[in-house]
Amino acid sequence: MNRNWISDAVGPDNPKATPSAFANWVFKSSVPTRYFGSPGVGSNGDYRLEKKQGTADHRLIDLTIEMKWLRERIGPTSSSDWIKEYVDPHDDAAPSFSASKLRVANIPLQGRPDVVLRHKFDGTVLIIERKTTRRHPQDIPTEGWPNVEAQLWCYSWIDEYVDATEVLMFGQLWQDRKMLNVHFLWKRSDQHHDACCRTWFERYGGTVE
Repeated sequence: MNRNWISDAVGPDNPKATPSAFANWVFKSSVPTRYFGSPGVGSNGDYRLEKKQGTADHRLIDLTIEMKWLRERIGPTSSSDWIKEYVDPHDDAAPSFSASKLRVANIPLQGRPDVVLRHKFDGTVLIIERKTTRRHPQDIPTEGWPNVEAQLWCYSWIDEYVDATEVLMFGQLWQDRKMLNVHFLWKRSDQHHDACCRTWFERYGGTVE
């Protein structure tokens, strides 16, 4: 994947004020056209993220916090340290969250993350977005897929979490209903991450308040 894709990216004619629409544009702009429709790849190209499967129940949340991969990146913790704030019901009628800081045509972004946890003691927010993929773990870039990063970045600015001391964005990858040992993690305090996503969002047609 060309990490400099944004230099040639063209914003959509009618950008929508949703994290998923922004992420889809990032995907289409960052994945080489030649990969689209390749055998075993599908319409979303070489880095296709298939539909999410299942729901995030208590046990799944516990397994997430207990992952060695995650603990190595955020430090020692246990599931008892975290409070479940939100789990997406996957109901189209369910209300969405607003991110007033991020706007398209002066409309705040509206979306629903998969899972949101908050640390009991320091207030850190952990946003989990579950994705399934057909890619082999060795073919998954350690720096993550830009579209997943973009979608989680939008969620990190949801109004309810703007004042959090830190927001962790966890892209959790699954394959054949099994959790992989390769995932993505970004921190809202990471200035390089934030600057990249802001640049992408502004090229998409959005503004950051």
